[in-house]
Amino acid sequence: MKLSDYNALRQMLGKEPVTLGENEYALQTKVRIAREFGDDIYNQKVETGKETLSLSRVYTEAFSQNGINGADYLIIVPDKLCDEMTPYYSVYAAELADRGSQALSDDLDEVYRHKHGILTYDEYEAAMEEGETGEDDWQEDLLAANGTDEIVVMIADLFVRDVDAAEMKFVITSVTFPLEYIALIFICVAVTILAVQQLSDSGRYRFRYDVLRKLGMKKKEMNRVIFRQLALFYLAPAAAAAAISAVIVIYTGNTFVRYTGADGSGLTYFGAALLIAGGVYLLYFGATYLGFRRNVEE
Repeated sequence: MKLSDYNALRQMLGKEPVTLGENEYALQTKVRIAREFGDDIYNQKVETGKETLSLSRVYTEAFSQNGINGADYLIIVPDKLCDEMTPYYSVYAAELADRGSQALSDDLDEVYRHKHGILTYDEYEAAMEEGETGEDDWQEDLLAANGTDEIVVMIADLFVRDVDAAEMKFVITSVTFPLEYIALIFICVAVTILAVQQLSDSGRYRFRYDVLRKLGMKKKEMNRVIFRQLALFYLAPAAAAAAISAVIVIYTGNTFVRYTGADGSGLTYFGAALLIAGGVYLLYFGATYLGFRRNVEE
């Protein structure tokens, strides 16, 4: 891709333009692929006829690299070199004044398919009913390559961001929400059992704390002892669960990032999950602490 086109697309994304020297090229790729590059990537030369180009920089911004702007990677070169090349394929990108709609997506798809002599889905169904075509004649898209993302990826010749983003969010939410809900239920059940157990035992501890009070222990010191006692009961199962889940979540998260090209890492996902679970845990701990202290002081 020539530099001016690349910068125009970056401008649409709100990114700063890049510059290249006369004998330089840049590489646009995915984060997960860039992680596998060694330092020797900057020793890779690109031959373009009479010119030999050296790598200037590797860029990893999200750039629709599943067959649209290259498949996994894209080489950006100075404009003057592209003037002597024959385009392999072209991509049209436009910014809309309003939000994109499904009707716009359908209209663009119809224009695109007719331009390349491909039936739209409605035309294909009509031809099927009349016996003019077979089931194997339906052509989904024309992309010759689609990259190596495997888990969460949309591959198509045409994208309308507002429509496709909403569809992808719905798909991801429909998968993740039940899992998050189940995880929350398990956490609530576990901490509820802990809370009920501690509050039930608070009656037995009332006599012991009453003895400590009569021996001269101040209320603040007694509250500190109660806090430490409950913290130990709550911390032991939480620490064990965090240690076990850390291995699973970090491995799964890194695998997810590797196959989807998503930003972040397994450690990031584990940290986010730990914060959410920790927040719920602290709420139950606080309620148990207040209830336990009230029962002991009665």
